[in-house]
Amino acid sequence: MPATTITNPDASLSTLKDKKRKIVDEDASPVKKKRVVPAESTAAVLSTRNAKTGRVDKLFVKVGYPVLLGRRSSCDYVLHEPSVSSKHCVIHAVKSDSGNVGIVCQDYSSNGVLINGHVFTGKQSLLLMEGDVLTLPNSQSFTCQQFLSHYIQANNGLEGPSRVGNYIITGKRLGSGAYSSVHLAVDVKTARQAACKTIIRKTQADIDDVLREVRLLRQLRHPNINAVYGFHTSGVNLQAIHSWTMGFLCEGEAKYIAWQLMQGLEYIYERRISHRDLKPENVLLCTPGSFPRVVIADFGLARENSYEPTANVAGTVSYLPPEAINALAWREMYSSETTDSWALGLLVFIMLQGFHPFDPIGRSKESRYPYNNVGELDTPAHSEEVVRRRIVQKEKVFKAEDWVELALGANPEDFSRDFISALLIRDIQKRAKIRDAMHHPWITRDIASLKAAYLRYVEQPHTR
Repeated sequence: MPATTITNPDASLSTLKDKKRKIVDEDASPVKKKRVVPAESTAAVLSTRNAKTGRVDKLFVKVGYPVLLGRRSSCDYVLHEPSVSSKHCVIHAVKSDSGNVGIVCQDYSSNGVLINGHVFTGKQSLLLMEGDVLTLPNSQSFTCQQFLSHYIQANNGLEGPSRVGNYIITGKRLGSGAYSSVHLAVDVKTARQAACKTIIRKTQADIDDVLREVRLLRQLRHPNINAVYGFHTSGVNLQAIHSWTMGFLCEGEAKYIAWQLMQGLEYIYERRISHRDLKPENVLLCTPGSFPRVVIADFGLARENSYEPTANVAGTVSYLPPEAINALAWREMYSSETTDSWALGLLVFIMLQGFHPFDPIGRSKESRYPYNNVGELDTPAHSEEVVRRRIVQKEKVFKAEDWVELALGANPEDFSRDFISALLIRDIQKRAKIRDAMHHPWITRDIASLKAAYLRYVEQPHTR
């Protein structure tokens, strides 16, 4: 069971900002000359016809080397029209742990951008796909050509209607699975991108599960919850409209991400709902850059009336708390009220350390704890049982040799250890609840900056 990291412990946002980058073809004479990005590392090329020279300029986009467009002389590509903001937009190539790459336009302007003729305002994070045309108002157009596009594909075959409510469902496929596919959608009323998930009906039980999740999510409106904005049934298909997300996290600040997760979890707890499947795959990135907005996704296993004991254990084994593991083994009742607290502790540990504390597969895909309790080398067949045993029996998560040096500021180690330890207490009565965690010193010592960043980058853009 390989550990999935939701941040890269060897890189920081400040490091990425400090890197020198070449993103413009050497033949683009109006633009400052910089070194050329090797072709094999280029994620996408944006081609544009220079308004002054008539020549075609090519902007190279690489993971970790964003391209800044605007009127300011320090921009990577300078445009002089009055309608262009000094810092108009930034083009990112964002890579997931699996190697998939998405091209994202982060708008910072006052008057927005156009993609394929659709006007998008409100400083949104917008997906660019193969063949898309990005236009700055009353200025130049840029055509996107992708090279590392195995994550996001173009596909004109739609499994359902081309419109759901206010949403136009495009032929551009974001991903697919055995029984579902996800296409890019555009809300023509609010001019926002969204994701349309089409699910092929199987059994009535499957349909009931999907409908229950949709009903639950349509009640929720919070910037850190991936809500459902539209729903449609057609023949053998169910279609749900979600807010569009990157689908992965990259080089984020652990504390800022944890703060957002706590905001979303506290919101659903006030409504007596527990998520029950909080893990890296269900924490999605909405915006790239230094202050990403994240959302909690996949409420398929969520439980209402979470304070009531249940014998129904749900979730991913490596993120289940001890009481759920025991209930699974002994058919016991348990409370899911602090299940998400335990999972949050694991997520923060993974963000800071780069590996799962109870998973035998470590950062280098070699076992962190290579032998089980009878002296046998762990194999994939042993993995799930080993993880279960460690969750229930392991007395101590932190050992001096296990806790690598952190890079999140001046000596945060003791506070972060204590924060995680409070969430990973095995006694459910003593384990910190989300509200307790929000008042922990690891959070409160930076509360002013966390609240300011949250207001600026999460709440205000979400209400536009």
